[in-house]
Amino acid sequence: METDQKLTAYAPALAESELDYFRAGATSRFMLNGELCYLPGFQHIASSCVLHNVSGMDPEQRPEDWLAMLSSEFELLGASCCRFYLTGHQALRSSLPKHEAFKRVVEIGLLTDFTELDPFAAFAQGELVAIKDEETLDLKRTLYCESSLGPDGHDMQGGLFADFEWSKCHAGYMESFLYWHEGRVKGAVSLALKNNFARLKNLYVSPNYRAKGIAKQVVWLLMRKAIEKGAKAFGTYAIEHEKSHHLYSSCGLVKQLVQVEGSRRL
Repeated sequence: METDQKLTAYAPALAESELDYFRAGATSRFMLNGELCYLPGFQHIASSCVLHNVSGMDPEQRPEDWLAMLSSEFELLGASCCRFYLTGHQALRSSLPKHEAFKRVVEIGLLTDFTELDPFAAFAQGELVAIKDEETLDLKRTLYCESSLGPDGHDMQGGLFADFEWSKCHAGYMESFLYWHEGRVKGAVSLALKNNFARLKNLYVSPNYRAKGIAKQVVWLLMRKAIEKGAKAFGTYAIEHEKSHHLYSSCGLVKQLVQVEGSRRL
């Protein structure tokens, strides 16, 4: 794992922001050595019910039994997806590839320090406009209906994912923006800010405008927003070796954390 000593101090802030996202507006309880966050009314959204920060397990318990217990809990909540994040349990991490029902995805946390990076020096077109009312939220719903999969790789449920994110904004976790360019809405992204640390959340570009460098422009613009709001550092998560990983790396973000997502449809 690559290490940048200047960024080490911000790694806990990124990990905390990840958990804060799931907690925002949700009911939370500890179970199965993790924290279950559940947002009533959004049972069909994968992010509405997540067991996060799983770091241990009874040494006498088999991973298969743990996964079965977890699936039962999610079914009782009426969730459409059983989803959890492992941050430290090696037995579960190694068993997931062998469990056919669960999809295993490695996610990495990337960070940058604004004392080392100046996003105002980068070229960026377009602008980010805050989503503040039903009219602008409806534009985001329409945008999200252009793709079946959301920024997190899970089912968007039509435009319902936009309403789910709006609930996170109302809970005070983040602010969402539409990306306007040449008179059109071409993307969306959100920004969470806490204690001078900014976190990019759910960057999305319309399928009609992908592979045109837009995502990178959105990242630069969001970094500028973060600095204007007082942020000293900036981070996000990406699926390892996927396009988003390369995108954030090309924008100066450095790998600092690793977590494993396990999920399956119910």
